[in-house]
Amino acid sequence: MLNKNAIIQAVHPAIQVEVFEKISSTNTYAQQHVDQTHMTAVVATEQTAGYGRQGRSFYSPKTGLYLTFVVPFDVVATKTPGIITTLIALATQRVLAQAFQVMTEIKWVNDLYRHDKKVAGILVEQTDQAYVIGMGLNVQAFDVPVALQDKITHVFDETIDRNVLVGLLLNAWFETITQTTQLDVSAYKAVSYLLNKTVTLNYNRTLLTGRVIDFGQQGELILNVNGDNLTIRSGEVTKVVAIEGKVLK
Repeated sequence: MLNKNAIIQAVHPAIQVEVFEKISSTNTYAQQHVDQTHMTAVVATEQTAGYGRQGRSFYSPKTGLYLTFVVPFDVVATKTPGIITTLIALATQRVLAQAFQVMTEIKWVNDLYRHDKKVAGILVEQTDQAYVIGMGLNVQAFDVPVALQDKITHVFDETIDRNVLVGLLLNAWFETITQTTQLDVSAYKAVSYLLNKTVTLNYNRTLLTGRVIDFGQQGELILNVNGDNLTIRSGEVTKVVAIEGKVLK
């Protein structure tokens, strides 16, 4: 169970914390009810109206962890909004690997994968004064709807202290967001789910198919399409093919 006092004691003193067992959406609450001039975390174990990119519904059972971090513009180190999602994904991957020995991979630009299935989704939004950084993490095993059984899974096979997890994530996010100006490309490539795979990408309403060959310091995806290297700063990967030709998504 989430414990507000335990989380407050674990995180940087500059971060304010609000905790809920159930909420409609941590991002929605953060945008409507949180002071945008202070760093504030909104944490919940269940969402009833979670959403992801393009407003799509985000399945949010009570076995998950839903975390939103409000960060005023004036404390953000990078001046490139597009890199924030990438930096948060890498920071999250490192926490899971280093603190819990759970290996995940980053599917550009905003998902974490384990065993070829999604375990986390990141959504970065903006208000007039702050970034609103949200993540849904499938913490423990749960009854997966039939339609999602080949798409999502969970991170931990055993029970963990969620308060410790929240503290580690928030501190990692705080350090990343306030101190990092560019992506550690070599570290990102080492945990990339897409590197050297053939993907189909929805880019500006156009479908591009090519091989992912690299990433840029601002989080760009470098896609080789018919011999030409394209730098993609935003988009959505709709299909992934493994090196041996197996369709993964």
